[in-house]
Amino acid sequence: MKYFNHVIITITVIIFSCGQKKQNPNKGDLQASEFDKTNSIQTESSAVPLSKYRIKDTTILVDYISKFENHKDYHLPLSLTSNYTDELWEQLYKASTGIVHKGDLETIYEMPDSIINVHFSTTGIDRLLLVNSQQDVFDTIYRNKYKFYDASIESYYVASYEIKEAQDDPIIAISTNKDLTGLLNKSPETITKDSTEMSYKSLINKTYNTIFSESTLIHNKDTISVVSSGSYPKSTYSVFLIQNGMIRDSLITEYLAIEDMKPIPLATDKELTYIYSGFQPDTDWYWNGLLAIDIKNWKLKTFTRNRINR
Repeated sequence: MKYFNHVIITITVIIFSCGQKKQNPNKGDLQASEFDKTNSIQTESSAVPLSKYRIKDTTILVDYISKFENHKDYHLPLSLTSNYTDELWEQLYKASTGIVHKGDLETIYEMPDSIINVHFSTTGIDRLLLVNSQQDVFDTIYRNKYKFYDASIESYYVASYEIKEAQDDPIIAISTNKDLTGLLNKSPETITKDSTEMSYKSLINKTYNTIFSESTLIHNKDTISVVSSGSYPKSTYSVFLIQNGMIRDSLITEYLAIEDMKPIPLATDKELTYIYSGFQPDTDWYWNGLLAIDIKNWKLKTFTRNRINR
């Protein structure tokens, strides 16, 4: 990515897919007792209970599924269901049940289902539909294991899968905890322009001095653009919704910049749906998130933990 060297993110508000910056846990204390593994995650000061009441989640998870470098497994990043804390992250780390791979730069641990299902958003991910860049479903896959990927720069929890045939294009995964019959409707394709081709520099530069991306699509008779911009050194970032050359809405944050957007097939007559690659400029953080364009009220909408209600 052209704005920084290496990127990985967890946002405390848990809007996006869960990836964590390295927390440097104590690697010498890996062997939890069988009681710890089956009843709670223990530390000297506290314990995180294994079981708690969970409300059934009917929202649909959408995210990219990708491959570990030099590994055959594909993985889906997991999002915490509660706010991130260093203590929780260390407790989860200690609950691992064994090393499944150890390389020069990374170690991959297997995680118990009982722990992951309590602390992460896992509803519907045992079986996933795979969608290609044309928004067509081309395969169904089933979960193997939960794992913890621990490397010097980044660490995160994932669900692992096998895909029979390697894919060159990015793969979008959709959870199956809800009947998707009649719900898989394509969104318009986007064209993401580079800095030399952007149409709205003069419009946006009145407020912001940097434009990160401009994604444009055609829907009915409307030309719709989503423009990601920022202002230095204030670290204020906005995502603008532009309809036929007029700004209709904006999201203002202290962290969100968008590199590109791809359509996902969960459009309705009121919303067009997209997955974006997001990052916080000048940091080592990145994530994938969902963005909807409300074409009735001309508003932008984001989704917690990459889960969308249909």
